[in-house]
Amino acid sequence: MRSYATDPTKLESLSQALVYNQYCQSHKTNKADIEKMKSHIAKAVKLELTQRQSYCLTQYYIYNRKMVDIANEIGISPCVVSRHISRAVEKLKRTLPYYY
Repeated sequence: MRSYATDPTKLESLSQALVYNQYCQSHKTNKADIEKMKSHIAKAVKLELTQRQSYCLTQYYIYNRKMVDIANEIGISPCVVSRHISRAVEKLKRTLPYYY
């Protein structure tokens, strides 16, 4: 799995895809809050998700890969990839307030 924790562009993409609207919308102009949220997202992805959830989530949102391609790569069905991504997003939405 590629590292995304040090790439600010990819973290911005992940934060927008997952929780930007919910947690950062009121702080659009506060770059410090946005940077803080990026670090919390990276930490939560690393600590809260299973390895497969983390992989599917990052491949889909950060690397813009199709679910079918991810599924073929790791040998599971696209439905299971979709489920991993959905559960990962829900878990992050539940746990991110504890980090933020």
